[in-house]
Amino acid sequence: MKRVLLVGLVLVMAGMLAYAGEAPQDQPPPPPPGAAAVGPGQPPGQPMGPGNRRFGPGMMPGGPGMRMPFDSQPVYVPRSKALNAARRFFDLTDEQRKAVEKLETDREQEARKAIETMLEELDKKYADLAGQAMTPENKAKYEKVLAAEAERDKAIKEADAEVRATIDTVRTEQAVDLVANPVRFLPRNKEQMITMCLKLTDEQRKQVDDLRRNRDTEMQNTMRALQPKDWKDEKARREYMEKSQTARKQIEGESAEAMILVLNDPQKKALETVSTAMDAYDKKVQQANETCDKKLTELVPKEKLDAARQMDNARPGGMPGRANGRRFRGEQ
Repeated sequence: MKRVLLVGLVLVMAGMLAYAGEAPQDQPPPPPPGAAAVGPGQPPGQPMGPGNRRFGPGMMPGGPGMRMPFDSQPVYVPRSKALNAARRFFDLTDEQRKAVEKLETDREQEARKAIETMLEELDKKYADLAGQAMTPENKAKYEKVLAAEAERDKAIKEADAEVRATIDTVRTEQAVDLVANPVRFLPRNKEQMITMCLKLTDEQRKQVDDLRRNRDTEMQNTMRALQPKDWKDEKARREYMEKSQTARKQIEGESAEAMILVLNDPQKKALETVSTAMDAYDKKVQQANETCDKKLTELVPKEKLDAARQMDNARPGGMPGRANGRRFRGEQ
């Protein structure tokens, strides 16, 4: 067990260093304070997921105010040196190369589970230590807070497993290459559902890529046109944020509808299956969060809970499983 914990800790530290040291690629200069970030979107031909943080204009996976369950987080797992040696130094057949990629995927999943186990054990250990430093009254409340959050996380994890099972079924029926295209995070909008869950023809993929580029260009031009002349003007900044969110929702919604028109009837049916499953997931996540919040309001002062929520929503990823990301992305 100590060996597993050590390996997991090394992987976490390596991921943090890799993330911090990764230079942005083809990204525009940061916007002035208060401006909404607008990125170039997902480049054609590049997979979406950890190690490639281009998730669409100004978007991290899951959208604002939402954190997915642990195994959906963009946690960086270094590729295997041993498997890299097999790829780099030996002439592999297509079948052999595919087998090595399958091993890489299996290794990554095993590493993520090891990290999850390590973090759960560390949380339990240090929760006990924190409780020992509290007064008996606060310790009792603290344990109830942890129990409420654990119940919420369990419900979200079960919902996550359920929706992933549906997605895996759809991807299998669609003949998507599951080894080359593993699902690392849940699709949060129709575009991601199309590119992650459907087997597109070369012509369909070209049309989707063209629609994506057109959307990104329109998004960038629109955001530039909406920018206030004086960024120090608080009223102007607030108006910009409101107008930019409205414009973003409209542009992305229109783009998603155009992508749907590219699909054939079986693909549209598969897309509806995934969308329905994601709606159910969002509802379960919302219920889990609301139930947890209700319990926490009985245990801690409201101002402290509100302050904690603001801090959670301000950081990348936000609160556990907050299910507003897809709605923000222009979906109905």
